[in-house]
Amino acid sequence: MPIKKQHRRTPPKSQGANNSKKVEQIKEALQARFNKERAEIRLRKQKLVEELINLTNWYKTALRKAYDHYKENWNTSCEGLGLKPDSALPKDIASHIEDRYQKDIEFLNKEFQSQKDDLFKLYE
Repeated sequence: MPIKKQHRRTPPKSQGANNSKKVEQIKEALQARFNKERAEIRLRKQKLVEELINLTNWYKTALRKAYDHYKENWNTSCEGLGLKPDSALPKDIASHIEDRYQKDIEFLNKEFQSQKDDLFKLYE
């Protein structure tokens, strides 16, 4: 029995052209989708950076206000004792003012970290 020669079936030229058009359309659609997603990611990163800058500015301002409040309390206590501003205070008064300042700083540190964590969760 003679062996039949097998022929590969090739698509007609018009079908091949249609396939390459479809491939190009798919490529263009994927590229457009990729570009859109990349732009969205860039925008989300930009918003995150802006939020972090705002949070950092708030934190710096709050720390400055806490220190100003500390100095004000210190100097008010000095004045109440008939001393010049920034004078040494009795240990019990100084400890009370310094403890309050440390509590304010701890609160601000915790609040800053919490807000920062929330931002990163929001922009995941």
